[in-house]
Amino acid sequence: MIDTRYTYWNNEGEFQTEYDEMLAANFEFTKTSQNIFHRYYRFYNDGDCPNAYKYHQCAYAAILEEKVNDRITKEWKRFNK
Repeated sequence: MIDTRYTYWNNEGEFQTEYDEMLAANFEFTKTSQNIFHRYYRFYNDGDCPNAYKYHQCAYAAILEEKVNDRITKEWKRFNK
């Protein structure tokens, strides 16, 4: 079972405040960020996961969370320019 307590899916991600602020401002994310956010959504909403992680979904969830955190921090810097 995947622990979703501290994820963006549960609105409690590490950089949730920054992400929410960018969404509220209708900030246009880069295509790279949109792709990662889409993979994140598909994983938590539809259970989509690469075959290599089919039996290691907790590891894939951790990887996705790290990638989303990275993209949000990069977008946050761009948002504040």
